[in-house]
Amino acid sequence: MENTHCIICSRKDASPFITLNDRLNISSHKFHLLQCTCGFIYLNPRPSCEEINHYYQSENYDPFRDSSNSIWNKVYHYVQKLSLSWKYKIIRRYIQRGRLLDIGGGQGKFAKFIHEKEGWDVTLQDSIYGFERRENSISFVAELSDLNLSTKFDVITLWHSLEHIHDIKHLFDSMHNLLKDSGILMITVPNLNAPERSFYKHNWAPYDAPRHLYHFNLDRLDELCRKNGYDIIQTYSLFQDMPYNVLLSMPSYSPLQLIKAIFVIFYSFLYTLCAGPEFSSSLLIVCRKSY
Repeated sequence: MENTHCIICSRKDASPFITLNDRLNISSHKFHLLQCTCGFIYLNPRPSCEEINHYYQSENYDPFRDSSNSIWNKVYHYVQKLSLSWKYKIIRRYIQRGRLLDIGGGQGKFAKFIHEKEGWDVTLQDSIYGFERRENSISFVAELSDLNLSTKFDVITLWHSLEHIHDIKHLFDSMHNLLKDSGILMITVPNLNAPERSFYKHNWAPYDAPRHLYHFNLDRLDELCRKNGYDIIQTYSLFQDMPYNVLLSMPSYSPLQLIKAIFVIFYSFLYTLCAGPEFSSSLLIVCRKSY
């Protein structure tokens, strides 16, 4: 385990926020989230880069794995197809075609989807999952340092990967070198302001200690981006994430818990619809370089 500091203000004077178990039961260790004096919430101490891989080694970690035939998995795959199309439509509001880098792209579902669209050259980066190169034109790298800095990207995406990355400064420095000045950066993270969090408390799945190292709301995410040279130009609500976050947060699938989940889903949907992306289950921000 290693000790760290706030990635927003760099201070170390944080106070206890919540103590969590590993929801996948890979470890019996207790994990502590701290709240910095600036308001940012992060895991400390945390597994080092060498230790963290151990906490991904569970058949239950990838809840949308292809081998599962559960009803939730089938629902997820249907929603995922809709989500991929929606994300592509968002991209095309800013960039029509070009080179795309998907950071922390896992098994490559998004990369493969974009690759099938005309006019896109796709590169996938992930240090946890291997990638089967069924499509030779989808490039794969384990580390961003493996990329040629002389070749720039029009779009860089991080779909629920920012909260997993240890060295945030190195990440943003690398992205600054890899993204064209006219390009866009798209980041999706779980949102601490999500309405459903208050219903599930310690069981709220997006806490996901120790795999999730940081926890954002829109204000903290904006501060991080501005600190690293990016301006948020648009924010979107990911309504599709909310039902799945609720289902993963349920302590059991008893009839009472299912009734509660239905209520929480409808309540959270209406709340976000009225209050806006700042209170969505997950946030999607679109950024451009500020300098």
